[in-house]
Amino acid sequence: SFVSIDPERDSLALIRETLEEYHPRWVGLTGTPKQVEACARKWRVYYTVPDIYTSKDDYLIDHSIITFLMDPEGTFLAFFSKEYTVQNIVRNCSKHMDRYRQRASPF
Repeated sequence: SFVSIDPERDSLALIRETLEEYHPRWVGLTGTPKQVEACARKWRVYYTVPDIYTSKDDYLIDHSIITFLMDPEGTFLAFFSKEYTVQNIVRNCSKHMDRYRQRASPF
């Protein structure tokens, strides 16, 4: 899933269009500013919206860039910041997938 931290500008249609470039099974989420704030706080994601801007459509939001890895039941397994290399992410994901398969297999 992808969660927008800018519900004022990111409509569901815009999120859907953006995610089509990544993978067809990605789900885009947003909410009210209070819901987004609560979600970010729960997942410890930093972001800040400027108090003053010249145009409603022309401002930058400073935010952390994190990808979370979850298992099929929605349990948090790991997170990856922009400092992780592709090789690190693949190795970590493969490790978690192997562990999951071992737990799920009765043999």
